[in-house]
Amino acid sequence: MLWCVVFHGVLWVWVVFVAGFGACGRGCSYLLGSHYHGSMLFAFSVAPTVSDPDGSVHRAVADAVAIVRASGLPHQTGPMFTTIEGEWDECMDVIRRATEAVGKHGPRVSLVIKADIRPGHDHGEIEGKVQRLNAAIEQLDSGK
Repeated sequence: MLWCVVFHGVLWVWVVFVAGFGACGRGCSYLLGSHYHGSMLFAFSVAPTVSDPDGSVHRAVADAVAIVRASGLPHQTGPMFTTIEGEWDECMDVIRRATEAVGKHGPRVSLVIKADIRPGHDHGEIEGKVQRLNAAIEQLDSGK
């Protein structure tokens, strides 16, 4: 699990180890990318804690999504999260820059990150996971 906090404009990241990723196993350096090279999925949501007078945060979020689109990484934007696919360092750089862009809209930013770190599954998982899910649903619907 990844915990992130923005404090005085700096993104602080804590990694909480879960089963299979303890300090006695692959360790923090594995999770932080120094020993792992391959594609990962990061779903993140970033928004200012203050909104426009109408309660909307869409202008700030649009600035963040523009950073994602300009990155060239595979991505999907939904109503609550944006998912990007790439190596640890390149994804974290995009998330940092998107957070900084949103930070220009207010004094405080909320950032939520969820990561899928799955060795052996390189590029194409942003679409592959959805394709496998849809195939499973079709099998259920057809009674197979």
